[in-house]
Amino acid sequence: MNQLDSTIKDQFVSSLMNYFKIEEDINLRAHIADLTQAIERVQYREFFRRLSHNEYAYKGAFEKIALVVRSFEQEYENELFAEVTERVNRLYGTLYELHKMIVLDDDRSLSEEARFCRVHFARLKNAQTQELLLDDLDIEVVKALGKAWIFHHVAYDKSLFLKRVELEYKNAIVRRHHENSTQEIAPSRTTHRLMNGSR
Repeated sequence: MNQLDSTIKDQFVSSLMNYFKIEEDINLRAHIADLTQAIERVQYREFFRRLSHNEYAYKGAFEKIALVVRSFEQEYENELFAEVTERVNRLYGTLYELHKMIVLDDDRSLSEEARFCRVHFARLKNAQTQELLLDDLDIEVVKALGKAWIFHHVAYDKSLFLKRVELEYKNAIVRRHHENSTQEIAPSRTTHRLMNGSR
């Protein structure tokens, strides 16, 4: 954060303290600064607008601030993960069909799992269009899951499979977003929550 951004952020924190009539205190100022760390300059005016929402009327100052911050985080997540559900379902359908083909295949030279694990997922194509079924992001998720794990869960535990795949897509998207960004846009606690989600 450059000097100008730092000064504007200090003014934003001061405005919040004045808004809630919070007496100047180094610890309270630091707490508000930490709570609003992910909020960008262009969002400051909208931040104050949201503070006046009736749904926050009976909340305390710090709770209100945290709730407004969370509303921005939720919008960020919704935008970032807009295609995740579609991708999860598409990957499930592709891998389920692959699993079924392997199981129904009469080849017994190798076990079903071994034959499944030998498939080059990056080369899977649509039979009609010859287009690749999986892109780089899909392959990244497949590698994170592991072929053996996919084999044992795609046909026998759909609920667990879908939850795990969703988590891996979100982790991969967050990693890519941070790698491609020149500044940190995603809240660090959001990244932490995704990376450490239950599997």
